[in-house]
Amino acid sequence: MASVPAWLPAQDAQFSLLAALRAAQSSQRKVSSAQENLVLPIDARLTASSDFARATKSGTRVTSQHFVGYLYLSPVTNNASAKCGLIISKSTGGSVKRHRIARKVRHAVAPQISILPTGSLLVIRALAQDGDINIATEISDLIAKLISRAEKATVK
Repeated sequence: MASVPAWLPAQDAQFSLLAALRAAQSSQRKVSSAQENLVLPIDARLTASSDFARATKSGTRVTSQHFVGYLYLSPVTNNASAKCGLIISKSTGGSVKRHRIARKVRHAVAPQISILPTGSLLVIRALAQDGDINIATEISDLIAKLISRAEKATVK
């Protein structure tokens, strides 16, 4: 019969100490400013279903090849930051593909949140994706078209 090495309590304690040190080091890592801009701030996230409905039903709509954008400009002037939400249905693909698209869209929208009018609501709906596309350029073009069309609509 083969002997099995026994796990000693001292080894268990040493393993726990190393795991705690690694966790502490990883939490202390600084996020670079380039990565920091890729994250959509919490106050810029659209979470209420009523806000989604307001933006999609009453907002300005622009369609591109892979996305539909809705921009709702609030008639009340407030200093609230612009908010952004995503709609990515199962028709775009499986779970992994949907989450990949959502991540890329969030990273493309995050630097552009500052150019949106204050208090506005932006919703981006993903359509079926056929291949490898440049999401960042398509989203920036979509947002530019939305802003120009929404400003024209408010001037009239």
